[in-house]
Amino acid sequence: MVDFKINISDKTSKKTYKLEVKSPDADNLLNKKIRDKVKGELFNLNGYELQITGGSDKAGFPMVSFLDGFSRKKVILSKGKGFKKVKRKYEKKRKTVRGRVINSEISQINLKVVKSGKDSIAKALGLEQKPEQSSESEAKPQEVAESKAPEKNQEKVKPTEEKSE
Repeated sequence: MVDFKINISDKTSKKTYKLEVKSPDADNLLNKKIRDKVKGELFNLNGYELQITGGSDKAGFPMVSFLDGFSRKKVILSKGKGFKKVKRKYEKKRKTVRGRVINSEISQINLKVVKSGKDSIAKALGLEQKPEQSSESEAKPQEVAESKAPEKNQEKVKPTEEKSE
């Protein structure tokens, strides 16, 4: 059984949408590579086309596009994914990264929108916010908060115990 956390980045709305995909829909993503294009119908996004930009495995190691296969490798990096900027100009480090092919060890996949559909992503996924409630319901919580405010300011009297000798 394969489960993926999907991050869909939409450049037009400048938002990232997160969702989880479970088997059998997740099986359609197996053996895809970074930069491959995927139809949005896999995620209920009719008319959308998405491109795989990266991901990470269960241990948090990032996927890189220059490494073939799906295994972990230790490579020498001077910049890029998996490498934090250092103070020295020509410093290189050996870092563990994951290959560019998606397999069952991958837990997160990053996608970007290449072609948009008719509806917005939020509407298609059912994440669109509902309209705000009427002003009457907003007034009630404020009244409750005001009535409780004096109780918080009252001093609490601690009972004292008398010792008998």
